[in-house]
Amino acid sequence: MSDAADQDRRAAQAFRDAFAREAETVHPAPLQVRRASRRRWVPPVVAAAAVLLIASTVVVTLRGGPGDVGSATVQPGATGSADPSPEGVSSAGTDPGLAPAPGPPPEGWRSVTFRDVAVAVPGEWSDGAAPDQAWCVDSSVPAGTGGYVAVDSTLLGSAAIACGSTGAPVPEGFGPDPVAGWRPHLRFADLALAGTEALQDGVTTYQGWTLRVRTLGTVQVALVTDEATEAVASSVMASLTRTERSAEGCDTRSPVQAREQVSPESDGIADLRPEQVERVALCQYLRGSTEGPGLMGAQVVSGEEAAGLVRAIQDSPTGVGPETCADGAEAGDSAVVLRPFGSGEDAGPDAGLDTGLDTGLGTGLGDVHFYFASCAGNGFDDGSVRRQLTRDTCARIFGDPGTADRVFWTTLAARTARVCVPPNR
Repeated sequence: MSDAADQDRRAAQAFRDAFAREAETVHPAPLQVRRASRRRWVPPVVAAAAVLLIASTVVVTLRGGPGDVGSATVQPGATGSADPSPEGVSSAGTDPGLAPAPGPPPEGWRSVTFRDVAVAVPGEWSDGAAPDQAWCVDSSVPAGTGGYVAVDSTLLGSAAIACGSTGAPVPEGFGPDPVAGWRPHLRFADLALAGTEALQDGVTTYQGWTLRVRTLGTVQVALVTDEATEAVASSVMASLTRTERSAEGCDTRSPVQAREQVSPESDGIADLRPEQVERVALCQYLRGSTEGPGLMGAQVVSGEEAAGLVRAIQDSPTGVGPETCADGAEAGDSAVVLRPFGSGEDAGPDAGLDTGLDTGLGTGLGDVHFYFASCAGNGFDDGSVRRQLTRDTCARIFGDPGTADRVFWTTLAARTARVCVPPNR
């Protein structure tokens, strides 16, 4: 071997040894992917689990959820001050009794329900995702400076990216992004979920910002306000209540939460006259356990839109599909209950049961279970007939072109995406 070749060999070995020594000092964190702020249809070659989150629309609706309360505990100190008693903020573990339904919100406000906790927020508060540690590369916080309600991030991952921050440290709980990027918002956390740690109940202030935290049952609510939104904080926190049914008419617990697919206890909607349907409540649930409340979000579609949705389901082919496997091993993490309501007169076999949106106590005209995130068994089940997903049905629920988003998703099986995701998503 020549001297030059031998020198090259030794240099290469020295490089490998140095690289190996450096690698031993690095402890990489696992990468989790958070959905982009805008959803796009996946190519036909992609097949993965779908994630649904129903958005808020007219009247009193929801797109609420854990947001990113995170695992931090508020520790007021040199950078903030705490007052544990204002606005009747309860201590951790407070478990008031369940009300049949939330009371009507003030004029110009809307009702938001997550799991079995309802709260009223100003009607102009839009919906978006609270920032996490990847705030610098991914954010779907709505534009503007007003308040918003954080969408449910239970099923969403987060990119393991340290964006960093400028300025002095702030009390934990306000969020990971710098003060310049803060926005007033309301967010929830389900403390029953593994890995979710609670903040400390109470009030923390920092440079004109206030964080209020209250726990009801297993749900923790966090409200962040600035000087411009502080005036509504007391009313928001005072409206907190535990409930058995949302203002839209969605039960906070549902059999559809089960890991296996179940049929509703209903005679079906085949004989229901669509023109007599005034509205349809769309109720999304987290699947996997029926032991506790699983409501993740609710929405109401009304008028001709509601009638058209019922008519389209009735006209769908019987059976199940789209399917990409035979055994249904991929059950999906969420499912939806569609609950039609009528005028109370001649709307169908159960018309007399409807008491309307005002009380939230109506049982509707017959539930329909909507499964879309499995690799088998997708479709509509009204208790009597199972029907396949079509573009005329599934795309209406996901959000027709020109309408507000109704479904937040990461990726879908290609066959499902073709019929469920509108072209403009």
